[in-house]
Amino acid sequence: MSRLKLVLQEALKMPYIGNFNGTNNHEKEIFNFLIKIGNFKEIKASDFRVEGLQNNSFVFQPYGSQKHPDFIVMENNRQFHLECKTNKTQGFPVFNSGLPPENCIYIFSSGKHNQTTLFTGKSVLTKEKRNLYKELDKKYREILKEFRDHPSWQDDRGWDFFPRKMYQLKGSSKKTDFFTHKNRSKCEQEALDECTL
Repeated sequence: MSRLKLVLQEALKMPYIGNFNGTNNHEKEIFNFLIKIGNFKEIKASDFRVEGLQNNSFVFQPYGSQKHPDFIVMENNRQFHLECKTNKTQGFPVFNSGLPPENCIYIFSSGKHNQTTLFTGKSVLTKEKRNLYKELDKKYREILKEFRDHPSWQDDRGWDFFPRKMYQLKGSSKKTDFFTHKNRSKCEQEALDECTL
């Protein structure tokens, strides 16, 4: 069986583990699972950027603490991206200005449910909806360019407009709660299947 699958199965048993006062408790727990349960070897981020990864190894925060992913794991000559998410009061993660990458495996811990679940980006956001977002972004940029090309846009104070994308989950908990959603088991299985050898 895949070592990573063993790690993810263990993660599914976790109660809520949050990140408090700048600590990365959730990430630390997954870090420990990778070493103790998966028997993976840690490669430091600085070494990863020079040498890459070998089989049965992982790197934590390869591109820094604020950039995706939290972990890159190498098993059976395949790279897997893992992202840890927590939400103390809700049953859904917050994504803000970035959509979940299709092939990323998310380990999501909720204080509301005191449980952990798994999903991949492609399990929770369809290709069709992604394409609609791309089309919206393209049209938004065209409209912004049209306004910026207007002679009155340029002034002697340097005022401009900065668009910021924000992606939100909205609607009833039937749609937005990852723990009570009708597809929870399916999403968890798809995440586990992602690393099946």
